Amino acid sequence: MINRPRVLLDENLPIRLRSWLPELDVVTVDFMGWKGVRNGELVGLAQAAHFAVLVTADRSFALTPRAWAPLGCVHVTSNNPKRLEAAAKAIEDACRMLVPGQVVTVRV
Repeated sequence: MINRPRVLLDENLPIRLRSWLPELDVVTVDFMGWKGVRNGELVGLAQAAHFAVLVTADRSFALTPRAWAPLGCVHVTSNNPKRLEAAAKAIEDACRMLVPGQVVTVRV
């Protein structure tokens, strides 16, 4: 069985990234109605909604572990759609291997 963590895409990423990650259970911040929610509150909402991983292009957020520590965090280095699509497999792999409190950077 493939590990399908529940993944939250931050609002700084294109919504279509969701469709490029078919092996994951991906939901966007916008879909959850959390657009504009500050990072600390967002993590609390995500944890309460049973998300395991946050994917973000926000470098300062990704490099502040206490901000997202209850979750795993995948930091992508660009929000360019073409680059993200090309890196989709690496993003999926990173999401599957994370443990709570860990950050992985995927260079795109």
